Amino acid sequence: MIQQNKIFLSFTKRFVIAFFLLSVQCRAQDTVVKRNSEKIIAKILEVLPSEIKYKMFNYQDGPLITVPKWELKEVIYKNGMRENYDSTKPPVAVKEIEPKKDLSIFISGKFYYYKALRITESDMLEVTKSVKDKRVLSAHKKTRELRFTRQAFTGAGVASGALGLMFFTGIIPLNNGSAPMSGTGNRGSRRGGQNSALTTYRHTVGGYFMLTGLGLGVVSLVFKFEERKHAHLTVKLYNKTLGE
Repeated sequence: MIQQNKIFLSFTKRFVIAFFLLSVQCRAQDTVVKRNSEKIIAKILEVLPSEIKYKMFNYQDGPLITVPKWELKEVIYKNGMRENYDSTKPPVAVKEIEPKKDLSIFISGKFYYYKALRITESDMLEVTKSVKDKRVLSAHKKTRELRFTRQAFTGAGVASGALGLMFFTGIIPLNNGSAPMSGTGNRGSRRGGQNSALTTYRHTVGGYFMLTGLGLGVVSLVFKFEERKHAHLTVKLYNKTLGE
């Protein structure tokens, strides 16, 4: 009987010691409670403004785990203190801001570049007319006026030159009455002189028309330089408004 009592006391003593050690161990644990009510027995190592870092309590040689606070319901520390995270909101998704498109126009000789595409002066004028700026619109209007004048002189010069060439080569015939007549000599010689005078007269008229066409072409070229100067000014003022 005495021996049985000793065995019972020994077993009770061991049970109490084991229970005490288990209680101490349980109190040394931290508990991470997620929003889905999952409980994780852990050892919390670091608490940051937006996240906590911990290791699994039964695997403290394992990896460091980081979890954002908005995923958690609460944390129960080993000393019994609780920290609630129900009010922590998930981060708002930031919409990616598209880079601002470069709408500048770059000049290269008689061509212009817009959005990495080569455009003509006409295209450039179509782009710049959308800007509601008095300086740009004034330069734009002047460029169009010079462009119209230059095209008129170019067209007249081409027409005059073509007409002169047709007179000169006889494509457009001149009648006998158009040329000066010679009154001396016999009939044959008079006819030969008339034909010679007609050819000379045709060449003279054709030469005048071609010379006039050449002059109109020179005037057109002068207007072209003025037009390009104002076109470049339009681009410069347009690009300046983009930066304002």
